[in-house]
Amino acid sequence: MKTSLASRCTSIAILLVAVLGCLPDKAKLEQTEAIGEIELAMANGQYAVAKSKIDSLEALNSLSSRLLMLRGNCFSVEKNGPRAIAEFNLALKNCPKDSCKLRQTIFENRALEKRFAGKAMAEECLKDFLSAHRTALQCLPATKWDSMTNAFNAVGIAISLQHFELADSLANYLKRSFPLEVDGYETKAQFWKSQSKFDLAIREYDTIIDIINKDRPEKMLKFLFTDRADLYHQKGDLKAACADWQKALDLGLEDAQPKLDSFCRGK
Repeated sequence: MKTSLASRCTSIAILLVAVLGCLPDKAKLEQTEAIGEIELAMANGQYAVAKSKIDSLEALNSLSSRLLMLRGNCFSVEKNGPRAIAEFNLALKNCPKDSCKLRQTIFENRALEKRFAGKAMAEECLKDFLSAHRTALQCLPATKWDSMTNAFNAVGIAISLQHFELADSLANYLKRSFPLEVDGYETKAQFWKSQSKFDLAIREYDTIIDIINKDRPEKMLKFLFTDRADLYHQKGDLKAACADWQKALDLGLEDAQPKLDSFCRGK
């Protein structure tokens, strides 16, 4: 049976739609299957291999947000900050609204990259850490560590920018939400130190040392003792400072020796 030209054209058009319509799904599948291989290469330090693989996928179709983020990480390792940030920007722009865990991770990665850029991008860095923190709070696939880590990082940046009210609020959130973790007490100590309230900062370190003594490796204590010693020294309590520097040295922190020699032994 013969068919009209119009009918044949319609059939061809339908076939083309069907074929071309399948291409994005096929490309998506190829990219999804490649992610594991790319992440393994990155885990093994083969960033050039990973980036080459991502570039080859881009030659065929536009990249997914995850692959853009991974390529941004590759540029970060290469210390190409501007290109890394550009990749993270594009990843966020294309990230599906319902992919909250991926969005949170991109915010975090971009914040870390901006942190390396120094004071010029400090405000932008803080905004990204806060976005990562807030996204994690609202995202079921995210973990408490995602929220905690980004809040912790935000405190240090906020203090450096003298956003003290924000820093205090985040430190209180960490202490309230994670009472058995040291992050909240450490950030609160940073806050008190920024206000020259050394007694209050020392109390936070007392709590941290108690927590570490209960269930953490002893090797962490040497750094805490020297941090507390520095606070005692700034407060003017040289006897207490020397005692803590000595504890740090006894635990193997050789950096405490010069301070013992300079301030405690008259050398």
